[in-house]
Amino acid sequence: MPRKKKPLVALFADVPSLHHTLRSLHHRPVDAAQLRACAEAHGKLVQAVALADWDDVPSYYPEGFEEAEVERVQVSRERLSGGRRREVVRDLVPYELMAQVIELLFRDDGPEADLILIASADPALARLVSLVRTKFQKEVIVLGVEGAQAEALSEVASEAEVIPMPPVEPTDLEGIEKLVPLLESLEQRKRYLNFKYIRETTVRKLDFPEKSFEAAERLLSEAIACGLLEKRKIEDKYKPGEHFTAYALNRENEWFERYGSGEPAPVHEDPPEEAPKKARKERSGDRDRDRDRDRDRDRDRDRDRDRDRDRDRDRDRDRDGEGDGDDKRGKRRRRRRRKKTGSSSNGNGSNEPMPDKLAAGAGGKKKRGRKRKGGNVHNQDRVGRAYEAPSRFLMDPTDDLPTVSDEDISEEKILRGLENL
Repeated sequence: MPRKKKPLVALFADVPSLHHTLRSLHHRPVDAAQLRACAEAHGKLVQAVALADWDDVPSYYPEGFEEAEVERVQVSRERLSGGRRREVVRDLVPYELMAQVIELLFRDDGPEADLILIASADPALARLVSLVRTKFQKEVIVLGVEGAQAEALSEVASEAEVIPMPPVEPTDLEGIEKLVPLLESLEQRKRYLNFKYIRETTVRKLDFPEKSFEAAERLLSEAIACGLLEKRKIEDKYKPGEHFTAYALNRENEWFERYGSGEPAPVHEDPPEEAPKKARKERSGDRDRDRDRDRDRDRDRDRDRDRDRDRDRDRDRDRDGEGDGDDKRGKRRRRRRRKKTGSSSNGNGSNEPMPDKLAAGAGGKKKRGRKRKGGNVHNQDRVGRAYEAPSRFLMDPTDDLPTVSDEDISEEKILRGLENL
């Protein structure tokens, strides 16, 4: 019986799509040797191409693909100006991958592939997969990532597979040894741990040669890859039907048995259930009616406040005698009242004359100021000492005022004086 001929396989890898999906879901890098092994499991590999903008992927990716003998194709990302201080980046890898597949199907030289394996998580390639199967009658296998398989690709492909992710041996054993006690202490304090909280605590608490989020992510990725740190899906009790991702130590892992305390996982009591919140009103008409009622209530409150304020102001003005518009503080009215009654205000709001005893003070006696001796005599100073005024300020009251007649005016004297000037 003749042996069945192995099909010829062509591999096309969308590296950016695999990189972002593996990093976000499983904290693993893209393993070029693993992709090649998946393709060789289906037949003889005649072409292997990896497409990416190699400047935007980790620096160790090119070396790994070269060691796996996978051809690297540079696909620069298109950067467009999207306005002020904004840049739009377009990933052109799906378009170049389509061109590579079409070139394979229409080339004149070289072996013709019987099976095409596309490693990608981008649903935009579904149209390409459908055309290759219907128009060229080729088998197409889609290789995706566990937990992020595109349904559009799986529906049109001949077969859908996931990249295997076996446990790996950690390279930073010193970091793993420090990480295990830290994770145990975090589990004692918190019921659920998310990746961001673990990463920030690792940078803050552990002593690293390189204190950065990137170094902490590499260490946590190794912990997840070797099975020390497990990812779990927890149902959100506040949002029924939705789940969130939490991380916990795998106490059956060999690295926990080596570096851990051996204690079981802590048990956290459920927090007391909160009282259910008031259900939101579903109809928009109810919200509008409530808004109108609140607006009317605020308007009535402001109106009552203004009315009370005006009433208090009028009462204060009547009390202080500020009835006249131009009469400031009632001075004009009080002055007019004093003229009519012939008395002055005594400070207690009435215009009756003040009693002598109150005017004299607490002792009932009239105040006595310091009288100047001699009265207002002009030849005494302020302390009563007698003095003689200078003679130039004194004038004899019996002397007549000087008079000048026409005979006393000499014209010659006047002209002589003018000549001397």
